[in-house]
Amino acid sequence: MSYEGVIQARGGEGDEMSASSSNTAAGLKGTRKSHDCVGMNDELGNKEEVMSNKDAFMRGIVDDFNRRLPYYMSDWTDGWNLKVLAAVFFIFFTSIGPAITFAELLESETSQIGVVEVLLSSAISGAIFAIFAGQPLVILGVTGPVSILTIAIYAMTTALDINFLPFYAWSQIWAALMHMVLAATNACDYIIYVTRFSCETFGVLIATIYLYTGISGIIYYFDHDSFSTSLLQLMLALGTVYLSLQLSAAKNWKIFNAPLRELISDYGATVALILWAGISYAGRAGDTALPRLAVSQL
Repeated sequence: MSYEGVIQARGGEGDEMSASSSNTAAGLKGTRKSHDCVGMNDELGNKEEVMSNKDAFMRGIVDDFNRRLPYYMSDWTDGWNLKVLAAVFFIFFTSIGPAITFAELLESETSQIGVVEVLLSSAISGAIFAIFAGQPLVILGVTGPVSILTIAIYAMTTALDINFLPFYAWSQIWAALMHMVLAATNACDYIIYVTRFSCETFGVLIATIYLYTGISGIIYYFDHDSFSTSLLQLMLALGTVYLSLQLSAAKNWKIFNAPLRELISDYGATVALILWAGISYAGRAGDTALPRLAVSQL
């Protein structure tokens, strides 16, 4: 075969490959479009199904119960490992920290709800929720919006000369009843029409409240305590945050083996909190007038 013939043959082969590639790309594009259409149809179908089944009383509760029942025992029996233990410690400290912070805020504003009440209520409600929901690792506790609501209710009862605790208890009971009605009437189905904007806005609010509470607390020490005590408070706060971030990023370290790095990362926040809490009692630091949590002795 001549040189020109070889060129023509390769050119024909290239044209065939180009045509084949074009057909493949067109087929993939058509397949993607068909999958997109199927996904849109499924989404529309799910919405229509939600609307068509909205009159089934307590359907959502029954469906949730039936879905969770086969896995209820395994949620408890499969959790005996170091990963879950690390999550338990992490959730414990991330729950008790805000609980103490907001409890002090509630105690200063209401003088009727303190640290003991908040911790006890968080423990009882968390245990009940974990047992009946089949989800042992669930974060329940006081948040910024709950604290704001509680303070507002206290101000209203004070202005109306009403006993705060009974009024507050009944307001929470009515809130629980309204939640039960929403769950029984399958109102949660309509969450598919809500965008993530609401969730992200709430997350920003919680983060802002936490940051404001921490920063304002440190500034308060510099305004009302001695300089040495305030400086120690600042070192404890920054040291806890820094060590927690460094240990939690241990998976990216170049030293130790992978299992040990993962173990350090899992327990990083717990180790940082315990270590810096111990430092506050070490040496001359324990002799400073650091404000400690005042808990009534039973």
